[in-house]
Amino acid sequence: STLAGLLDETYTDGFLVLKHGKVAYERYFNGMDERTLHLSQSMAKSVTGSVFGILAGRGLIDPARPVTDYLPELGATGWAGASVQHVLDMTTGVRFSEEYTDRYSDIGQVDVATGWKP
Repeated sequence: STLAGLLDETYTDGFLVLKHGKVAYERYFNGMDERTLHLSQSMAKSVTGSVFGILAGRGLIDPARPVTDYLPELGATGWAGASVQHVLDMTTGVRFSEEYTDRYSDIGQVDVATGWKP
């Protein structure tokens, strides 16, 4: 696949390349521009994973422990019994459909609930 094909297949709305701390390339898709407000799930997931990696490296969190040891309120959810590593790897077994073209899929309902889509 080409980069353009990958960006299209993954419903990418913005693409930014930094080189030596400066913007080397910037492009927006799907009617977006540099000032368009946007949800940040994928970016937030990456930042969260990086922070957990730092915390694990410092011995402050154990990826093998149940996620409920750190967030007990998840005990009554589909994440009960999952390890921190399962959550970080997105392998908890929690059903979640990311069919972006189906407004009634799980991600479609999230988009509506957050006001991202009507």
